[in-house]
Amino acid sequence: MRRLSGRGHLAVAAFYLVAGALLWWPLPLHLTTHVPGSPTWAFDEYTFLWNLWWFKAALLRFGTNPLHSDFIFHPLGIDLVLYTYNLGNALLAFPLLDVLGPVLTSNLFLLGMTALSGWGTFLLVRWLLATEGPGLPSPTATPHPRPLPSWPRREPGRSTRSAPTVPSTPRSATTTSRAPAFSRFSPSSS
Repeated sequence: MRRLSGRGHLAVAAFYLVAGALLWWPLPLHLTTHVPGSPTWAFDEYTFLWNLWWFKAALLRFGTNPLHSDFIFHPLGIDLVLYTYNLGNALLAFPLLDVLGPVLTSNLFLLGMTALSGWGTFLLVRWLLATEGPGLPSPTATPHPRPLPSWPRREPGRSTRSAPTVPSTPRSATTTSRAPAFSRFSPSSS
């Protein structure tokens, strides 16, 4: 496979940036004023906006741990370690928040991460197609010497799983000659 030049990588990254902008359309027209979201998903993007604000405010304004907040579930607070915090974005956005504002910063990160995801997938596929080795065949490689696991074949009209037997009559309609096993533990029988 041909090596891609620096310009080639820039062209691919620019393609994914344009594709990401089209994916999030019409957000690129309102980058400084709007945040994507809908009532269906409970406006999750506002929590991501709060994450960016809280990280900087916790460190600089309140002098507290950014992974704990007393603003939620007051007065006990909540630990944000298991919360969808986007800590990497908060660290990268730290210097940009005062210059660009939280809405523009969040939207630029959203568009940028979409483009980087596409470009990263492109690079991964190129690497997988160009690499030979165990489990990573090249387009011209011969079949792997170890056979793939064989799965049970499904014959027409038959299931591969065995289903539990279902009684043809309800339990209440059948008669038994002895009492159920749990009756010997009842207080009346002791």
